[in-house]
Order: sequence, then structure tokens, then C-alpha cells
Amino acid sequence: MNDSKFACSICNEPSSEICHSCTKDTCQNHLCARCQRCSDCCSCEVPLDETAEPAHGVSAVSSHSN
Repeated sequence: MNDSKFACSICNEPSSEICHSCTKDTCQNHLCARCQRCSDCCSCEVPLDETAEPAHGVSAVSSHSN
């Protein structure tokens, strides 16, 4: 079926996407949905799993203010 397989340059998992910046192969786990860059090139400062900790920076700052 799909004889030509590419491997993610970060984790070596099968990939079908490329980074829009460095043009290396990347899998969906390492491709930013916002800028279409791999996690090595992305500068969005958004966690890969955004739904897990939506207020990541806020909770860390408030817990250290005591």
C-alpha cells in the first residue's frame, strides 16, 4: 500500500508531514498545529498537550508567591 515511509527526525516514528521551517520529516506529535513547524523549530511557547495544563504559567507563579 504505502511503500515509501518517512521517519520523524525527532522520534523516528512514521511521518507524513514536514516542518515548514527546516523541511525535516516530522510526525503529528512533533508538528505544531499553529505554525506547522517541528518542535525543534517552533517558538509558539504552547505546550504540545495544551488541554492538560491550560494555565501552566499562572499556577506556577501563584504557588511560589508565599
